[in-house]
Amino acid sequence: KMAGKRARAQPEVEDNAALIAEVEALRCEQRKLMRNAAAAAELATERTAMLKLAGLSYDELSAVVVRERVARLSDETQAAYAAAERDESRVGWLEVTTALQPRLLEEAGVTPANLPFALHLLHSAAALFPHMVEAQASVQVANNIAARGSMRAPAPTPRIALHALSAAVPATSLLSLCPPGGLPLAIIAGSYT
Repeated sequence: KMAGKRARAQPEVEDNAALIAEVEALRCEQRKLMRNAAAAAELATERTAMLKLAGLSYDELSAVVVRERVARLSDETQAAYAAAERDESRVGWLEVTTALQPRLLEEAGVTPANLPFALHLLHSAAALFPHMVEAQASVQVANNIAARGSMRAPAPTPRIALHALSAAVPATSLLSLCPPGGLPLAIIAGSYT
């Protein structure tokens, strides 16, 4: 009789172990959701604080993003970009944009004291406000030609030429920078305007 009771108890223990594992998985998922909710609340608070520091409302920022897109594509600005690229004594198109953005923010009523924060907010609008249709349609986002590559491990390192900013420094290759022995190499690149 005792062996029969043990045999019946064994499936219950296995069922309990499965139930305990399921409860633990649900608790883990609940903790993850709570962390995500806390992060979302923190981001919303951060966005509100940034708008306040910039001296802009959400709608005003959205309007400036639209005005920037229109201004960048205007004949006047396009001519200024072309002239800046031809003039080797200037930085180039970035110099034109660097003058354009503060002017647009000042026209929107941003004070000189708030201008650094407003510029940062304008530069970050697409990332901070991904639901802002205007930010997603901005010139930078609309004309982004970046794409997810097809290279995967253990593909060989492609032969890519690397050029220095100075002509005195000879060009090298990405392959020459790879460590011997096949250790991984990661290159993280980006831009900031």
